[in-house]
Amino acid sequence: MKFYPTEIIPPIPNKKASKKLPKQIEKRMKILSHFLNDLIHIPAIFNSRYVEGFLSIDDPNTFQKFKDEVNHFLYRLRVKNHLRA
Repeated sequence: MKFYPTEIIPPIPNKKASKKLPKQIEKRMKILSHFLNDLIHIPAIFNSRYVEGFLSIDDPNTFQKFKDEVNHFLYRLRVKNHLRA
């Protein structure tokens, strides 16, 4: 992951484009739950303001603002690393 290059991060579960049937949604929720449980056992991620921010999003507008903030941070990080090179 971009924020934690020294951590071993479990892969994000695939998102399959198919009909969103209740059983499929339930299965996806279980898979994501296991993924998130794995993540919170990594201290750097558990204590991350980005993870906390993402998990506290409750509406699409907030999600877009959060996504823009993270993208802006990543852009600044790339520029900073480029200037060092």
